[in-house]
Amino acid sequence: MSALCLTIFVWWELQVKFPVVNLRVLKSATLSVSAVLTFVLGFGLFSAIYVFPLFAQRTLGYSAFQTGLMIMPGVLMGAAISPFWGR
Repeated sequence: MSALCLTIFVWWELQVKFPVVNLRVLKSATLSVSAVLTFVLGFGLFSAIYVFPLFAQRTLGYSAFQTGLMIMPGVLMGAAISPFWGR
């Protein structure tokens, strides 16, 4: 269903005179490459955050609390740095 809807969405956006999402800008090679690399980076970061607790709990035998303690330094560092990222 999602593949069908994505196909219809792309077709529709390329046919309409004033599209909501202008997919024609992806003709630029620089923008296309950066969009693909952003997707790959986001997929990698999300999958790492998802897979690490599973690895720690199932393979290493850690409890949910111990896994949370392992992730906490990175979370605290991100929380400390995030106010400065906007600058």
